[in-house]
Amino acid sequence: MGYIIDFNTQTMKKNLYIGVMSGTSMDGIDTVLMSINEKSYRLKAQLNTKFPSKMRNRLINISRNEQKVSLKELISLDHELGTLYSQSVNKLIGNNKIPKKRIVATGLHGQTIHHQTKKNSSGSLQIGNPFIVAEKTQLITISNFRNADIASGGQGAPLAPIFHSRFFGS
Repeated sequence: MGYIIDFNTQTMKKNLYIGVMSGTSMDGIDTVLMSINEKSYRLKAQLNTKFPSKMRNRLINISRNEQKVSLKELISLDHELGTLYSQSVNKLIGNNKIPKKRIVATGLHGQTIHHQTKKNSSGSLQIGNPFIVAEKTQLITISNFRNADIASGGQGAPLAPIFHSRFFGS
């Protein structure tokens, strides 16, 4: 798949990656720094950032009341989440004194608002603007994993099979 960074000599010298995810519980953001090479992976640092309670309530409301979502609220949350994600990434880097030049990229899942896999109308909506994250962290930011997988015929959950194949051979 085209959105996976290839393991090559240049990448091996810079083997640190950041992963950012906030799950369906909507309790906060998990940010990790991983050292990854073609044979192994290691957790180097982690940070959990709680969602402010007002933001969490807004996220829950928008994901459960999809018929009554205003575009203004959706855009506002997309921007606010992008900002919060970037703050979490920068805090993880700062707390651990990691030079940004050693980081290959940030993988940003985003907050899933709606996901459907129906014939001829599959799609997934994650918010948390990745362009804000890229700008505020000055790191390559990769996102929209689910829709890339759906477009290539998958169900929108591409990372687990790739990870298992790469590191466990199954």
